[in-house]
Amino acid sequence: MNLEITSLRNLVAALDDAQRLQDGVSCNAIQPYLQKLFTRLARVHDRAAGDFVAWVFQAGGSAPRGGSPLGALRARDAAWKVRVSLDPEMVCMALAEKSEARVLRRFRAAATRLHDSELCNQVQTHRREIEHLFMQLNSFGYVMRTR
Repeated sequence: MNLEITSLRNLVAALDDAQRLQDGVSCNAIQPYLQKLFTRLARVHDRAAGDFVAWVFQAGGSAPRGGSPLGALRARDAAWKVRVSLDPEMVCMALAEKSEARVLRRFRAAATRLHDSELCNQVQTHRREIEHLFMQLNSFGYVMRTR
């Protein structure tokens, strides 16, 4: 049970970190599709983190929201990179791709440590949804890089 709670806390922190980073860089997105994609990612992250926090509370633990200290540093670093870039939108894409890759790694790590089948199904459902959006982000990034 403690391993599951710890895994979910780490997952919630990763989701909150990714959401914070995307909130910081999404204002630099000029393409309407990219803005919508960032908005959908933020919504999915928030919904998944909320589900996992609720499960942790039901299990008798606590899962603070807001992300990790490293996530705050990454968000500040991302804002700086976007500010000094010649193509801020491409930097936003690259940073969002890295951030989503980190989130998906956390999802995979959490899925291997969970024993509750209902929780595992919930994690896999959210992972598939985020993976789908990640593929869209990668595809759009590829199109932007080749233009």
